[in-house]
Amino acid sequence: MTDTPPPKLTGGVQSKLRTVGLAWRDGGLSGVRTVAYAKLRHVMLTRFGLYLPEPSIKSPHLSLEFRDIPPSSTLISVIVPVHDPPKQVLEACLASVLAQTHEYWELCVCDDGSSSAEVFSVLAEYQNKDPRVRLVRSDNSLGISGASNLAAQQATGLFLAFLDHDDELHPQALAEIAHAIDGDADIDLLYTDEDKLELRGDHSDPFLKPDWSPDYLHSVMYMLHCLCVRRELFKQVGGLRPEFDGSQDYDLALRVAPVAGRIHHVPRILYHWRKTPGSAAASPVAKPYALSASRRALIEAAASLDPPATVDEGLTPGTYRLRRHDRRPPVTLAIITGDPVSDVRGRGRIRVLSNFLRSIREKSTYPDYRVLVVDDGYLSPESEALLAACGGQRASLSRDEGVAFNFSRKVNFAVGTVETEHFVLLNDDLEVISPDWIESLMDYAVEPKVAGVGGRLYFANGNLQHAGVIVEPAGPTHVFYGMPGDRLGYYGFTHVVRNYAAVTAAVHASTLTAFQEVGPFDETLAHDFNDVDFCLRAWERGYRIIYTPFCELYHFEHASLTRTAPNPEELALFKERWRGWAEYDPFYRRV
Repeated sequence: MTDTPPPKLTGGVQSKLRTVGLAWRDGGLSGVRTVAYAKLRHVMLTRFGLYLPEPSIKSPHLSLEFRDIPPSSTLISVIVPVHDPPKQVLEACLASVLAQTHEYWELCVCDDGSSSAEVFSVLAEYQNKDPRVRLVRSDNSLGISGASNLAAQQATGLFLAFLDHDDELHPQALAEIAHAIDGDADIDLLYTDEDKLELRGDHSDPFLKPDWSPDYLHSVMYMLHCLCVRRELFKQVGGLRPEFDGSQDYDLALRVAPVAGRIHHVPRILYHWRKTPGSAAASPVAKPYALSASRRALIEAAASLDPPATVDEGLTPGTYRLRRHDRRPPVTLAIITGDPVSDVRGRGRIRVLSNFLRSIREKSTYPDYRVLVVDDGYLSPESEALLAACGGQRASLSRDEGVAFNFSRKVNFAVGTVETEHFVLLNDDLEVISPDWIESLMDYAVEPKVAGVGGRLYFANGNLQHAGVIVEPAGPTHVFYGMPGDRLGYYGFTHVVRNYAAVTAAVHASTLTAFQEVGPFDETLAHDFNDVDFCLRAWERGYRIIYTPFCELYHFEHASLTRTAPNPEELALFKERWRGWAEYDPFYRRV
Protein backbone atom coordinates (compact mmCIF):
# COMPACT_ATOMS: atom_id res chain seq x y z
CA MET A 1 0.00 0.00 0.00
CA THR A 2 1.51 3.36 -1.03
CA ASP A 3 0.97 6.59 0.84
CA THR A 4 -1.09 9.22 -0.92
CA PRO A 5 0.93 12.41 -1.28
CA PRO A 6 -0.59 15.50 0.35
CA PRO A 7 -2.40 17.78 -2.05
CA LYS A 8 -0.33 20.63 -3.45
CA LEU A 9 -1.37 24.15 -2.59
CA THR A 10 -2.27 26.35 -5.51
CA GLY A 11 -0.39 29.60 -6.05
CA GLY A 12 -3.39 31.60 -4.83
CA VAL A 13 -3.63 29.67 -1.57
CA GLN A 14 0.12 29.92 -1.03
CA SER A 15 -0.04 33.69 -1.56
CA LYS A 16 -2.89 34.06 0.94
CA LEU A 17 -1.03 31.98 3.53
CA ARG A 18 2.09 34.12 3.08
CA THR A 19 -0.02 37.26 3.56
CA VAL A 20 -1.54 35.88 6.77
CA GLY A 21 1.90 34.82 7.98
CA LEU A 22 3.33 38.29 7.43
CA ALA A 23 0.34 39.86 9.17
CA TRP A 24 0.88 37.55 12.17
CA ARG A 25 4.59 38.33 12.25
CA ASP A 26 4.07 42.11 12.16
CA GLY A 27 0.91 42.49 14.25
CA GLY A 28 -0.03 39.20 15.86
CA LEU A 29 -3.74 38.43 16.12
CA SER A 30 -4.58 42.12 15.64
CA GLY A 31 -2.65 42.13 12.36
CA VAL A 32 -4.47 39.03 11.10
CA ARG A 33 -7.83 40.60 12.04
CA THR A 34 -6.92 43.75 10.13
CA VAL A 35 -6.03 41.79 6.99
CA ALA A 36 -9.17 39.64 7.29
CA TYR A 37 -11.46 42.63 7.68
CA ALA A 38 -9.82 44.37 4.72
CA LYS A 39 -10.44 41.27 2.62
CA LEU A 40 -14.06 41.07 3.80
CA ARG A 41 -14.60 44.74 2.90
CA HIS A 42 -13.16 44.11 -0.57
CA VAL A 43 -15.30 41.03 -1.20
CA MET A 44 -18.52 42.66 0.03
CA LEU A 45 -17.84 45.70 -2.13
CA THR A 46 -16.76 44.02 -5.37
CA ARG A 47 -19.15 41.06 -5.32
CA PHE A 48 -22.22 42.46 -3.60
CA GLY A 49 -21.82 46.23 -3.90
CA LEU A 50 -22.07 46.64 -0.10
CA TYR A 51 -19.91 49.19 1.71
CA LEU A 52 -18.53 48.22 5.10
CA PRO A 53 -17.10 51.16 7.08
CA GLU A 54 -13.39 51.50 7.67
CA PRO A 55 -12.21 50.00 10.97
CA SER A 56 -12.33 52.31 13.96
CA ILE A 57 -8.93 52.38 15.62
CA LYS A 58 -8.80 53.92 19.07
CA SER A 59 -5.98 56.40 18.66
CA PRO A 60 -3.79 57.20 21.67
CA HIS A 61 -3.88 60.81 20.45
CA LEU A 62 -7.57 60.97 21.44
CA SER A 63 -6.70 60.48 25.08
CA LEU A 64 -7.07 63.52 27.34
CA GLU A 65 -5.03 61.82 30.07
CA PHE A 66 -1.76 63.29 31.30
CA ARG A 67 1.64 62.11 30.08
CA ASP A 68 5.20 62.74 31.21
CA ILE A 69 6.64 65.88 29.61
CA PRO A 70 10.11 67.26 30.38
CA PRO A 71 10.02 70.60 32.24
CA SER A 72 10.73 73.77 30.29
CA SER A 73 11.46 77.42 31.04
CA THR A 74 10.17 78.70 27.68
CA LEU A 75 7.83 81.61 28.29
CA ILE A 76 4.56 81.49 26.34
CA SER A 77 2.14 84.41 26.20
CA VAL A 78 -1.52 83.36 25.97
CA ILE A 79 -3.51 86.00 24.07
CA VAL A 80 -7.22 86.29 24.96
CA PRO A 81 -9.46 89.01 23.49
CA VAL A 82 -12.64 89.33 25.58
CA HIS A 83 -15.97 90.84 24.56
CA ASP A 84 -19.00 90.10 26.73
CA PRO A 85 -18.86 86.29 26.96
CA PRO A 86 -21.12 84.47 29.47
CA LYS A 87 -19.59 84.56 32.95
CA GLN A 88 -19.29 80.79 33.31
CA VAL A 89 -17.46 80.19 30.03
CA LEU A 90 -15.06 83.10 30.65
CA GLU A 91 -14.22 81.68 34.06
CA ALA A 92 -13.64 78.24 32.53
CA CYS A 93 -11.40 79.75 29.85
CA LEU A 94 -9.22 81.70 32.30
CA ALA A 95 -9.13 78.83 34.79
CA SER A 96 -7.81 76.51 32.07
CA VAL A 97 -4.76 78.75 31.74
CA LEU A 98 -4.12 78.97 35.47
CA ALA A 99 -4.37 75.16 35.62
CA GLN A 100 -1.46 74.65 33.20
CA THR A 101 1.25 72.25 34.37
CA HIS A 102 3.77 74.44 32.53
CA GLU A 103 4.74 77.26 34.89
CA TYR A 104 6.29 79.72 32.48
CA TRP A 105 3.32 81.51 30.96
CA GLU A 106 1.66 84.88 31.02
CA LEU A 107 -2.01 85.51 30.30
CA CYS A 108 -2.44 88.67 28.23
CA VAL A 109 -6.11 89.70 28.20
CA CYS A 110 -7.73 92.59 26.37
CA ASP A 111 -11.22 93.55 27.52
CA ASP A 112 -12.57 94.75 24.19
CA GLY A 113 -15.19 97.27 25.29
CA SER A 114 -17.32 94.79 27.26
CA SER A 115 -20.49 96.19 28.75
CA SER A 116 -21.12 93.41 31.27
CA ALA A 117 -20.38 94.08 34.93
CA GLU A 118 -19.86 90.32 35.38
CA VAL A 119 -17.04 90.39 32.84
CA PHE A 120 -15.37 93.28 34.70
CA SER A 121 -15.67 91.33 37.94
CA VAL A 122 -14.28 88.07 36.57
CA LEU A 123 -11.30 89.76 34.89
CA ALA A 124 -10.46 91.73 38.05
CA GLU A 125 -10.70 88.55 40.13
CA TYR A 126 -8.27 86.64 37.92
CA GLN A 127 -5.89 89.59 37.69
CA ASN A 128 -5.68 89.53 41.49
CA LYS A 129 -5.34 85.74 41.61
CA ASP A 130 -2.04 85.51 39.74
CA PRO A 131 0.61 88.11 38.89
CA ARG A 132 1.11 86.41 35.51
CA VAL A 133 -2.31 87.72 34.39
CA ARG A 134 -1.94 90.99 32.45
CA LEU A 135 -5.08 92.97 31.68
CA VAL A 136 -5.58 95.88 29.32
CA ARG A 137 -8.91 97.53 28.52
CA SER A 138 -10.26 99.30 25.46
CA ASP A 139 -13.16 101.68 25.99
CA ASN A 140 -14.42 101.00 22.46
CA SER A 141 -14.66 97.65 20.75
CA LEU A 142 -11.66 97.14 18.48
CA GLY A 143 -12.80 93.78 17.10
CA ILE A 144 -11.00 90.49 17.59
CA SER A 145 -7.88 91.50 15.64
CA GLY A 146 -7.49 94.91 17.28
CA ALA A 147 -8.08 93.49 20.75
CA SER A 148 -5.65 90.62 20.17
CA ASN A 149 -2.99 93.03 18.93
CA LEU A 150 -3.48 95.22 22.01
CA ALA A 151 -3.18 92.15 24.25
CA ALA A 152 -0.05 91.07 22.38
CA GLN A 153 1.58 94.42 23.11
CA GLN A 154 1.69 93.36 26.77
CA ALA A 155 3.41 90.07 25.90
CA THR A 156 7.05 89.25 26.65
CA GLY A 157 7.00 85.53 25.82
CA LEU A 158 8.97 83.82 23.07
CA PHE A 159 5.70 82.59 21.49
CA LEU A 160 2.13 83.83 21.40
CA ALA A 161 -0.68 81.27 21.83
CA PHE A 162 -4.16 82.40 20.80
CA LEU A 163 -7.16 81.41 22.93
CA ASP A 164 -10.76 82.51 22.36
CA HIS A 165 -12.66 83.80 25.41
CA ASP A 166 -15.12 80.90 25.42
CA ASP A 167 -12.69 78.02 24.80
CA GLU A 168 -10.37 76.00 27.03
CA LEU A 169 -6.86 74.59 27.00
CA HIS A 170 -5.92 71.08 28.07
CA PRO A 171 -3.87 71.35 31.31
CA GLN A 172 -0.76 70.15 29.47
CA ALA A 173 -1.25 72.30 26.37
CA LEU A 174 1.51 74.81 27.11
CA ALA A 175 3.84 72.09 28.38
CA GLU A 176 3.52 70.22 25.07
CA ILE A 177 3.98 73.41 23.07
CA ALA A 178 7.05 74.43 25.06
CA HIS A 179 8.51 70.93 24.71
CA ALA A 180 8.14 71.09 20.93
CA ILE A 181 9.76 74.54 20.79
CA ASP A 182 12.66 73.38 22.96
CA GLY A 183 13.25 70.48 20.60
CA ASP A 184 13.54 72.58 17.44
CA ALA A 185 14.85 76.15 17.46
CA ASP A 186 13.65 76.67 13.86
CA ILE A 187 9.94 76.43 14.74
CA ASP A 188 8.14 79.71 14.00
CA LEU A 189 4.53 78.55 13.67
CA LEU A 190 2.85 75.74 15.60
CA TYR A 191 -0.61 74.22 15.92
CA THR A 192 -2.21 71.37 17.87
CA ASP A 193 -5.09 68.96 17.50
CA GLU A 194 -8.44 69.92 19.00
CA ASP A 195 -11.94 68.81 19.81
CA LYS A 196 -15.27 70.49 20.54
CA LEU A 197 -16.98 71.17 23.85
CA GLU A 198 -20.71 70.59 23.85
CA LEU A 199 -22.94 72.90 25.89
CA ARG A 200 -23.22 70.24 28.60
CA GLY A 201 -19.43 69.91 28.75
CA ASP A 202 -18.96 66.68 26.80
CA HIS A 203 -16.04 66.38 24.36
CA SER A 204 -16.91 65.68 20.70
CA ASP A 205 -15.66 65.95 17.11
CA PRO A 206 -11.95 65.23 17.63
CA PHE A 207 -9.92 66.77 14.83
CA LEU A 208 -6.66 64.89 14.32
CA LYS A 209 -4.89 67.18 11.88
CA PRO A 210 -2.13 66.35 9.44
CA ASP A 211 1.39 67.69 9.85
CA TRP A 212 2.29 70.78 7.84
CA SER A 213 0.27 70.54 4.62
CA PRO A 214 0.71 73.65 2.44
CA ASP A 215 -1.84 72.65 -0.20
CA TYR A 216 -4.43 71.83 2.45
CA LEU A 217 -3.89 75.31 3.93
CA HIS A 218 -4.66 76.75 0.50
CA SER A 219 -8.00 74.92 0.65
CA VAL A 220 -9.16 75.75 4.18
CA MET A 221 -7.86 77.04 7.51
CA TYR A 222 -7.17 73.57 8.86
CA MET A 223 -4.69 74.67 11.56
CA LEU A 224 -7.42 76.38 13.62
CA HIS A 225 -6.47 75.95 17.32
CA CYS A 226 -4.25 76.16 19.25
CA LEU A 227 -2.35 78.44 16.89
CA CYS A 228 1.03 79.66 18.19
CA VAL A 229 3.49 82.01 16.49
CA ARG A 230 6.92 83.32 17.41
CA ARG A 231 6.33 86.78 18.89
CA GLU A 232 9.03 88.53 16.88
CA LEU A 233 7.67 87.07 13.64
CA PHE A 234 4.16 88.15 14.63
CA LYS A 235 5.45 91.70 14.95
CA GLN A 236 7.44 91.40 11.72
CA VAL A 237 4.36 90.53 9.61
CA GLY A 238 2.30 93.30 11.21
CA GLY A 239 0.19 91.28 13.65
CA LEU A 240 -3.47 90.55 12.96
CA ARG A 241 -5.31 92.65 10.38
CA PRO A 242 -8.77 93.96 11.38
CA GLU A 243 -10.04 93.86 7.79
CA PHE A 244 -9.91 90.07 8.04
CA ASP A 245 -11.83 89.77 11.32
CA GLY A 246 -13.57 86.42 11.54
CA SER A 247 -10.72 84.75 9.64
CA GLN A 248 -7.86 86.73 11.14
CA ASP A 249 -6.09 83.51 12.14
CA TYR A 250 -6.25 82.20 8.57
CA ASP A 251 -4.85 85.46 7.24
CA LEU A 252 -2.06 85.29 9.81
CA ALA A 253 -1.17 81.69 8.95
CA LEU A 254 -1.10 82.49 5.22
CA ARG A 255 1.27 85.40 5.79
CA VAL A 256 3.53 83.66 8.31
CA ALA A 257 3.84 80.29 6.52
CA PRO A 258 5.98 81.52 3.58
CA VAL A 259 8.54 83.16 5.90
CA ALA A 260 8.50 80.64 8.77
CA GLY A 261 11.63 78.61 9.41
CA ARG A 262 9.61 75.54 10.38
CA ILE A 263 5.91 74.84 10.85
CA HIS A 264 5.20 72.24 13.52
CA HIS A 265 2.16 70.18 14.45
CA VAL A 266 1.70 68.76 17.95
CA PRO A 267 -0.35 65.58 17.35
CA ARG A 268 -2.38 65.70 20.53
CA ILE A 269 -5.77 67.21 21.45
CA LEU A 270 -4.82 70.24 23.51
CA TYR A 271 -7.56 72.74 22.66
CA HIS A 272 -11.28 72.51 23.35
CA TRP A 273 -13.47 74.67 21.07
CA ARG A 274 -16.81 75.42 22.72
CA LYS A 275 -20.01 75.04 20.68
CA THR A 276 -21.81 78.20 21.75
CA PRO A 277 -24.93 79.30 19.86
CA GLY A 278 -23.94 81.20 16.72
CA SER A 279 -20.31 80.07 16.83
CA ALA A 280 -18.36 78.55 13.93
CA ALA A 281 -17.71 75.55 16.20
CA ALA A 282 -21.39 74.70 15.92
CA SER A 283 -21.75 75.56 12.22
CA PRO A 284 -19.15 76.70 9.65
CA VAL A 285 -21.74 78.95 7.98
CA ALA A 286 -22.73 80.69 11.22
CA LYS A 287 -20.59 83.73 10.34
CA PRO A 288 -20.87 84.66 6.64
CA TYR A 289 -18.50 87.60 7.15
CA ALA A 290 -15.83 85.14 8.28
CA LEU A 291 -16.20 83.12 5.08
CA SER A 292 -15.84 86.30 3.03
CA ALA A 293 -12.73 87.28 4.96
CA SER A 294 -11.15 83.85 4.50
CA ARG A 295 -11.56 84.01 0.74
CA ARG A 296 -10.11 87.52 0.58
CA ALA A 297 -7.13 86.38 2.64
CA LEU A 298 -6.49 83.44 0.34
CA ILE A 299 -6.89 85.55 -2.81
CA GLU A 300 -4.13 87.84 -1.56
CA ALA A 301 -1.87 84.91 -0.63
CA ALA A 302 -2.50 83.03 -3.90
CA ALA A 303 -1.45 86.04 -5.96
CA SER A 304 2.09 85.73 -4.58
CA LEU A 305 2.51 81.99 -5.20
CA ASP A 306 4.82 80.52 -7.85
CA PRO A 307 3.08 80.56 -10.25
CA PRO A 308 0.33 82.97 -9.12
CA ALA A 309 -3.17 81.53 -8.76
CA THR A 310 -6.75 82.70 -8.55
CA VAL A 311 -9.29 81.33 -6.07
CA ASP A 312 -12.60 79.57 -6.69
CA GLU A 313 -15.13 78.32 -4.16
CA GLY A 314 -14.66 74.74 -3.01
CA LEU A 315 -17.18 71.93 -2.66
CA THR A 316 -18.19 72.79 0.93
CA PRO A 317 -18.61 76.16 2.70
CA GLY A 318 -15.33 77.75 3.72
CA THR A 319 -13.18 75.64 1.38
CA TYR A 320 -11.47 76.77 -1.82
CA ARG A 321 -9.49 75.64 -4.84
CA LEU A 322 -6.62 77.34 -6.64
CA ARG A 323 -6.88 77.89 -10.38
CA ARG A 324 -4.19 78.68 -12.94
CA HIS A 325 -6.16 79.27 -16.13
CA ASP A 326 -3.18 80.96 -17.79
CA ARG A 327 -0.83 78.02 -17.18
CA ARG A 328 -1.87 75.25 -19.56
CA PRO A 329 1.35 73.69 -20.87
CA PRO A 330 1.40 70.69 -23.24
CA VAL A 331 0.55 67.47 -21.39
CA THR A 332 1.07 63.85 -22.42
CA LEU A 333 -1.56 61.36 -21.30
CA ALA A 334 0.49 58.17 -20.93
CA ILE A 335 -1.93 55.24 -20.84
CA ILE A 336 -0.52 51.90 -19.68
CA THR A 337 -2.48 49.06 -21.31
CA GLY A 338 -2.73 45.46 -22.42
CA ASP A 339 -5.92 46.37 -24.33
CA PRO A 340 -8.12 43.81 -22.55
CA VAL A 341 -11.84 43.13 -22.84
CA SER A 342 -13.54 43.03 -19.44
CA ASP A 343 -16.92 42.81 -17.77
CA VAL A 344 -17.71 46.11 -16.06
CA ARG A 345 -20.74 46.58 -13.86
CA GLY A 346 -23.26 48.78 -15.61
CA ARG A 347 -21.25 48.77 -18.84
CA GLY A 348 -21.37 45.13 -19.84
CA ARG A 349 -18.44 43.54 -21.63
CA ILE A 350 -16.25 46.31 -23.03
CA ARG A 351 -12.78 46.95 -24.37
CA VAL A 352 -11.63 49.22 -21.56
CA LEU A 353 -8.95 51.12 -23.52
CA SER A 354 -11.37 51.98 -26.30
CA ASN A 355 -13.93 53.10 -23.73
CA PHE A 356 -11.36 55.36 -22.07
CA LEU A 357 -10.08 56.84 -25.34
CA ARG A 358 -13.62 57.59 -26.40
CA SER A 359 -14.38 59.41 -23.13
CA ILE A 360 -11.14 61.43 -23.38
CA ARG A 361 -11.98 62.54 -26.89
CA GLU A 362 -15.64 63.34 -26.17
CA LYS A 363 -15.35 65.01 -22.76
CA SER A 364 -11.90 66.54 -22.16
CA THR A 365 -11.63 70.32 -22.48
CA TYR A 366 -7.87 70.81 -21.93
CA PRO A 367 -6.46 72.83 -24.83
CA ASP A 368 -3.13 71.05 -25.35
CA TYR A 369 -2.94 67.35 -24.59
CA ARG A 370 -1.55 64.43 -26.56
CA VAL A 371 -2.31 60.75 -26.05
CA LEU A 372 0.43 58.14 -25.74
CA VAL A 373 -0.68 54.51 -25.50
CA VAL A 374 1.95 52.12 -24.12
CA ASP A 375 0.95 48.55 -24.97
CA ASP A 376 2.41 45.05 -24.96
CA GLY A 377 2.88 44.90 -28.72
CA TYR A 378 -0.77 44.50 -29.69
CA LEU A 379 -3.72 46.85 -30.12
CA SER A 380 -7.14 45.87 -31.35
CA PRO A 381 -8.40 47.53 -34.54
CA GLU A 382 -11.03 49.34 -32.47
CA SER A 383 -8.42 50.84 -30.14
CA GLU A 384 -6.11 51.69 -33.05
CA ALA A 385 -8.91 53.58 -34.77
CA LEU A 386 -9.82 55.53 -31.65
CA LEU A 387 -6.17 56.33 -30.95
CA ALA A 388 -5.83 57.68 -34.49
CA ALA A 389 -8.99 59.75 -34.01
CA CYS A 390 -7.42 61.26 -30.87
CA GLY A 391 -4.27 62.08 -32.86
CA GLY A 392 -2.35 59.91 -30.43
CA GLN A 393 0.84 57.90 -30.61
CA ARG A 394 1.70 54.37 -29.66
CA ALA A 395 4.75 52.80 -27.99
CA SER A 396 5.09 49.05 -27.49
CA LEU A 397 7.01 47.23 -24.78
CA SER A 398 6.85 43.60 -25.79
CA ARG A 399 7.86 40.93 -23.34
CA ASP A 400 9.03 37.44 -24.16
CA GLU A 401 6.85 34.45 -23.40
CA GLY A 402 7.27 33.36 -19.80
CA VAL A 403 8.54 36.76 -18.64
CA ALA A 404 6.44 38.05 -15.77
CA PHE A 405 4.46 41.27 -16.06
CA ASN A 406 6.22 44.23 -14.44
CA PHE A 407 4.12 47.38 -14.07
CA SER A 408 7.06 49.50 -12.88
CA ARG A 409 9.10 48.60 -15.96
CA LYS A 410 6.22 49.56 -18.19
CA VAL A 411 5.78 52.91 -16.41
CA ASN A 412 9.49 53.67 -16.71
CA PHE A 413 9.38 52.81 -20.41
CA ALA A 414 6.34 55.07 -20.86
CA VAL A 415 7.97 58.04 -19.12
CA GLY A 416 11.09 57.52 -21.23
CA THR A 417 8.93 57.93 -24.32
CA VAL A 418 7.23 61.14 -23.13
CA GLU A 419 8.41 64.31 -24.92
CA THR A 420 6.55 66.98 -22.90
CA GLU A 421 7.67 68.18 -19.47
CA HIS A 422 4.24 67.46 -18.00
CA PHE A 423 2.57 64.07 -18.21
CA VAL A 424 -0.21 62.08 -16.58
CA LEU A 425 0.23 58.36 -15.92
CA LEU A 426 -3.07 56.59 -16.52
CA ASN A 427 -4.53 53.12 -16.25
CA ASP A 428 -6.59 51.96 -19.23
CA ASP A 429 -9.66 51.01 -17.15
CA LEU A 430 -10.79 54.60 -16.62
CA GLU A 431 -13.60 56.78 -17.89
CA VAL A 432 -13.71 60.58 -17.75
CA ILE A 433 -16.41 62.20 -15.57
CA SER A 434 -15.38 65.85 -15.14
CA PRO A 435 -14.55 67.57 -18.47
CA ASP A 436 -11.87 69.73 -16.80
CA TRP A 437 -10.12 66.77 -15.19
CA ILE A 438 -6.78 67.61 -16.82
CA GLU A 439 -7.08 71.29 -15.90
CA SER A 440 -7.78 70.29 -12.30
CA LEU A 441 -4.58 68.26 -12.19
CA MET A 442 -2.51 70.96 -13.87
CA ASP A 443 -3.73 73.69 -11.51
CA TYR A 444 -1.29 72.12 -9.03
CA ALA A 445 1.12 70.12 -11.20
CA VAL A 446 2.60 73.34 -12.64
CA GLU A 447 4.04 74.26 -9.24
CA PRO A 448 7.82 73.64 -9.19
CA LYS A 449 8.06 71.18 -6.26
CA VAL A 450 5.09 68.92 -6.99
CA ALA A 451 5.85 65.32 -7.99
CA GLY A 452 2.35 63.90 -8.03
CA VAL A 453 -1.25 65.05 -8.32
CA GLY A 454 -4.07 62.52 -8.17
CA GLY A 455 -7.83 62.70 -8.51
CA ARG A 456 -11.06 61.39 -7.05
CA LEU A 457 -11.82 58.02 -8.64
CA TYR A 458 -15.05 56.05 -8.44
CA PHE A 459 -16.15 52.51 -9.02
CA ALA A 460 -18.83 52.01 -11.64
CA ASN A 461 -21.48 52.09 -8.87
CA GLY A 462 -20.36 55.53 -7.70
CA ASN A 463 -18.48 54.42 -4.59
CA LEU A 464 -15.00 55.79 -3.99
CA GLN A 465 -12.05 53.86 -5.37
CA HIS A 466 -9.40 56.50 -4.62
CA ALA A 467 -9.27 59.73 -2.61
CA GLY A 468 -5.63 59.53 -1.54
CA VAL A 469 -3.33 56.85 -0.15
CA ILE A 470 -2.29 56.51 3.50
CA VAL A 471 0.41 54.31 5.01
CA GLU A 472 -0.50 52.11 7.96
CA PRO A 473 1.23 49.27 9.82
CA ALA A 474 -0.56 46.72 7.63
CA GLY A 475 0.59 48.51 4.47
CA PRO A 476 -0.61 51.29 2.13
CA THR A 477 -4.37 51.80 1.96
CA HIS A 478 -6.74 53.79 -0.23
CA VAL A 479 -8.41 56.00 2.34
CA PHE A 480 -12.24 55.98 2.23
CA TYR A 481 -12.07 53.02 -0.18
CA GLY A 482 -15.58 51.90 -1.15
CA MET A 483 -17.37 54.71 0.67
CA PRO A 484 -20.40 56.17 -1.17
CA GLY A 485 -19.02 58.89 -3.42
CA ASP A 486 -21.44 61.58 -2.26
CA ARG A 487 -20.55 61.12 1.41
CA LEU A 488 -18.18 63.53 3.14
CA GLY A 489 -15.12 61.80 4.54
CA TYR A 490 -13.59 62.66 7.92
CA TYR A 491 -13.59 66.46 8.25
CA GLY A 492 -14.44 66.70 4.55
CA PHE A 493 -11.11 65.18 3.44
CA THR A 494 -12.77 63.63 0.39
CA HIS A 495 -13.93 67.05 -0.82
CA VAL A 496 -10.86 69.28 -0.40
CA VAL A 497 -7.51 69.62 -2.11
CA ARG A 498 -4.96 68.33 0.38
CA ASN A 499 -1.64 66.58 0.78
CA TYR A 500 -1.40 62.81 1.24
CA ALA A 501 1.48 60.40 1.58
CA ALA A 502 0.73 59.13 -1.93
CA VAL A 503 -1.70 59.01 -4.82
CA THR A 504 -2.34 56.06 -7.10
CA ALA A 505 -0.52 55.67 -10.41
CA ALA A 506 -3.91 55.05 -12.02
CA VAL A 507 -4.15 58.85 -12.36
CA HIS A 508 -0.86 60.54 -11.50
CA ALA A 509 0.23 63.90 -12.94
CA SER A 510 3.94 64.62 -12.72
CA THR A 511 6.89 66.12 -14.59
CA LEU A 512 10.00 64.76 -16.26
CA THR A 513 12.08 66.92 -13.91
CA ALA A 514 10.50 65.37 -10.82
CA PHE A 515 10.76 61.88 -12.27
CA GLN A 516 14.46 62.36 -12.96
CA GLU A 517 15.21 63.78 -9.51
CA VAL A 518 13.10 61.30 -7.54
CA GLY A 519 14.10 58.34 -9.66
CA PRO A 520 12.07 55.83 -11.70
CA PHE A 521 9.53 53.37 -10.34
CA ASP A 522 11.33 50.57 -8.48
CA GLU A 523 11.18 47.53 -10.74
CA THR A 524 11.67 45.17 -7.79
CA LEU A 525 8.13 46.27 -6.86
CA ALA A 526 6.76 44.77 -10.05
CA HIS A 527 3.08 44.70 -9.11
CA ASP A 528 2.28 46.52 -5.88
CA PHE A 529 3.13 49.71 -4.00
CA ASN A 530 5.50 51.03 -6.68
CA ASP A 531 3.46 54.22 -6.96
CA VAL A 532 3.42 54.71 -3.17
CA ASP A 533 7.16 54.05 -3.02
CA PHE A 534 7.72 56.75 -5.67
CA CYS A 535 5.60 59.24 -3.74
CA LEU A 536 7.38 58.63 -0.44
CA ARG A 537 10.74 59.07 -2.15
CA ALA A 538 9.40 62.32 -3.59
CA TRP A 539 8.53 63.60 -0.11
CA GLU A 540 12.06 62.72 1.04
CA ARG A 541 13.47 64.87 -1.78
CA GLY A 542 11.40 67.91 -0.93
CA TYR A 543 8.54 67.36 -3.39
CA ARG A 544 4.84 67.35 -2.53
CA ILE A 545 2.01 64.97 -3.34
CA ILE A 546 -1.49 66.40 -3.79
CA TYR A 547 -5.01 65.01 -4.04
CA THR A 548 -7.70 67.03 -5.80
CA PRO A 549 -11.40 66.07 -5.71
CA PHE A 550 -12.05 68.17 -8.81
CA CYS A 551 -10.42 65.63 -11.13
CA GLU A 552 -13.09 62.92 -11.36
CA LEU A 553 -12.99 59.67 -13.30
CA TYR A 554 -14.42 56.19 -13.02
CA HIS A 555 -11.83 53.53 -12.28
CA PHE A 556 -13.03 50.01 -13.06
CA GLU A 557 -10.45 48.46 -10.74
CA HIS A 558 -9.15 45.03 -11.75
CA ALA A 559 -10.66 45.33 -15.22
CA SER A 560 -7.13 45.19 -16.64
CA LEU A 561 -5.49 42.82 -14.18
CA THR A 562 -7.51 40.50 -11.95
CA ARG A 563 -5.83 40.06 -8.56
CA THR A 564 -7.32 39.66 -5.10
CA ALA A 565 -4.34 40.23 -2.80
CA PRO A 566 -1.02 42.11 -2.91
CA ASN A 567 2.20 40.27 -3.56
CA PRO A 568 3.41 39.25 -0.08
CA GLU A 569 7.13 39.62 -0.90
CA GLU A 570 6.57 43.12 -2.25
CA LEU A 571 4.45 44.02 0.78
CA ALA A 572 7.25 42.84 3.09
CA LEU A 573 9.83 44.83 1.11
CA PHE A 574 7.71 47.97 1.21
CA LYS A 575 7.02 47.70 4.95
CA GLU A 576 10.69 47.20 5.73
CA ARG A 577 11.73 50.15 3.54
CA TRP A 578 9.09 52.54 4.88
CA ARG A 579 8.75 51.40 8.49
CA GLY A 580 8.81 54.99 9.78
CA TRP A 581 5.86 56.00 7.58
CA ALA A 582 3.94 52.91 8.66
CA GLU A 583 4.38 53.91 12.30
CA TYR A 584 3.37 57.53 11.68
CA ASP A 585 1.80 58.81 8.48
CA PRO A 586 2.08 62.60 8.89
CA PHE A 587 -0.95 63.26 6.69
CA TYR A 588 -3.60 60.99 8.17
CA ARG A 589 -4.37 59.36 11.52
CA ARG A 590 -7.49 57.33 12.17
CA VAL A 591 -9.86 58.36 14.93
